[in-house]
Amino acid sequence: MQLQTVLKRASIGLLAGMAMISQVQAADLSKNDNLMCAAYMDIAVEDLYPLKAIPYEKAKQMLGSRFMRLASVSVSTNQPISTVVDSFIESRNQARVDLIKTSQLNAMRLYTEREIYAYAQSIDKKTSQHCLKGNASYEALTNGRTVEQLTAMAVEVSNEFKKRGEK
Repeated sequence: MQLQTVLKRASIGLLAGMAMISQVQAADLSKNDNLMCAAYMDIAVEDLYPLKAIPYEKAKQMLGSRFMRLASVSVSTNQPISTVVDSFIESRNQARVDLIKTSQLNAMRLYTEREIYAYAQSIDKKTSQHCLKGNASYEALTNGRTVEQLTAMAVEVSNEFKKRGEK
């Protein structure tokens, strides 16, 4: 009887340990450069495109790149797309809060041109910083994969966004 109790406790401890490792891995995604690159591109398109600060073709390219960067995060970290998309949404929302706070913008969105320009510069700096660091793993994703495989990965990311009511 004692052996069964010991084994049962050991298996519970092992399961708890595995769950904690899984949570730590998911939390580490918020530091992934491709995930953060995608987050800042998303913020740029959502906040600056309506102000005509980003041309249509560039905004379209940024949104498409976002899907592939998130797919590359999934491949490079062996995390499911759903986990990557969850981390992306959390990271994007936190990044926006941090950008607004850093730029000292008000909650009413009554901004001067100078404030918008400073905000755009902050987004550009963060986007460049993370995208440049993530480019190697992003490019590695495309090497050795067919267009069909890459398209399927982008569609999977897109479907995860739709499940969460995201665009």
